[in-house]
Amino acid sequence: MPPVDPLRSAAYLLDKPGDVAEKLRVMARQRCLVSLTIAGGGPTLGSMVVAVMPERGVVVLDPSANGQFNRQLLAAGSARCETQVNGIEAHFELSGFKEATLDGQTLLAAAIPETLFWRQRRAYYRVTIPTGRIVRCRIQLREDGPAEFAVHNLSIVGIALMDSGGVLRETASTGQIFGPCRLLVPGLDDDHFSLELRNKVEPLRRDELWSALRVGAAFRGIGHTFEIKLQKYIFELEREFRREQDAGGD
Repeated sequence: MPPVDPLRSAAYLLDKPGDVAEKLRVMARQRCLVSLTIAGGGPTLGSMVVAVMPERGVVVLDPSANGQFNRQLLAAGSARCETQVNGIEAHFELSGFKEATLDGQTLLAAAIPETLFWRQRRAYYRVTIPTGRIVRCRIQLREDGPAEFAVHNLSIVGIALMDSGGVLRETASTGQIFGPCRLLVPGLDDDHFSLELRNKVEPLRRDELWSALRVGAAFRGIGHTFEIKLQKYIFELEREFRREQDAGGD
C-alpha cells in the first residue's frame, strides 16, 4: 500500500484563510528555514517567509543564493514546502511564483496557499540550537578523514548540519551512509553512530543568516542509552531556546 500523503490528512489541515495566514506569519517571525522542492522533480532549495499580505493574497519569500534555482522555480511556477515550527511539522503547496520588490529587495512572491498541514509529532520534534551554543558533529568521510560541521537542529531521529565549506555538496549523495560519527557534546561525545544523508538544501543569499549548505541526515545504529541521553539534551536545548526567544520578544 502506498504511503498516505500527509497533506491529505484532513484532521491536520488548516483551511481557513485567517489560520493559514497566521501560521505563515509565525514562520516569518521565527525565521524558519523552509525547504522548497520545485514541482516536477526539481531540486530543493532553502528559503524563508519574509512577509504575509492577506489583502493581496500573497506570501513573500527570500530567494536562493543560487540564481539558477530561482529561475527553475519561476519557470515551474509551484513548489512543495516543508518546515518545522517549534516542533510542529508544517507542509504546504505554493504556486504562482513571480519576482517581487519589497523595501528595495528583489524577492519571490506566491499565492497564499488554500490549505496548510500543521501537526506536532514527538518522534519528529526538532529543536533549533540556541545562538549562544556551539554544537558540532564530527563525521568520518570515506577518503578525506574526519570533518566537523555545525549543528543547526537536532531530534531523536536525525540532525541538520550546516556545511559552510560545501564539503558535502559534490562528494555526498542522498542515501549515502557515513560513520563513525560523534556529537561533540559533553556526555554524548563517547557514543558513535552512523548518519544517512537524506537531503541537501542550497543556501539563501550570501548576506543572510543561512549562508551554508544545509544537510539533513538520519541517525543509524544508535543504542537505547544514547537515545535517552540525546532526548535529555534536546529538552535542555529546548528550554534554552525558549528562554532566548522570551528574552528577545517578537
